Amino acid sequence: MMDAQLVASTGPHMMEPDGEARLRELEFLVGAWECEGSAADSHLGPGHGIRSTFTMERLLGGHWYQLRCVELPTPENPRPISVTNHWGWDRARGELVRTFHASTGAWGVARSAGLKDDELVWLGEMTQADGARMTFRQTVTKVDARRVLEKMEVFVDGRWILRGTLVCQRRVGRGGTPPGERSW
Repeated sequence: MMDAQLVASTGPHMMEPDGEARLRELEFLVGAWECEGSAADSHLGPGHGIRSTFTMERLLGGHWYQLRCVELPTPENPRPISVTNHWGWDRARGELVRTFHASTGAWGVARSAGLKDDELVWLGEMTQADGARMTFRQTVTKVDARRVLEKMEVFVDGRWILRGTLVCQRRVGRGGTPPGERSW
């Protein structure tokens, strides 16, 4: 693949200080998490409960975070999905950028101004497995060092519609301890 030659020729490998600081704001999400919540009825199927895990780590020289979400199979959700995200800093626009790809074939891109008052709001567009394109807003709220809330909304017919919610708890122990804290 020629990707490495393309990006290597485009400039310095260092991130500007503001981009580094903005990425560090997301460090509270690094580790392993367990989540419970619900998905609302939609054109993709009936509403159902969700149990999932997510892990987040920094990679590629610290320029990106990788977030991997895996729904767990349950009687209510016999066909769970998995999603891989990459979050980073867009120098040209001075904001966070995110790409994601799902096990269903869905994918999307979103942008965020960053963490404000313990909320991270992503606004973007996705192409779903059925080919439908949707504008979405995902809000991640930091409750404390061990708990976050997630709300996913889609823009349909001129209004925001709630698509699902999750409450996530940090796993205690290997891979789930927040930076600077001890795991017992």
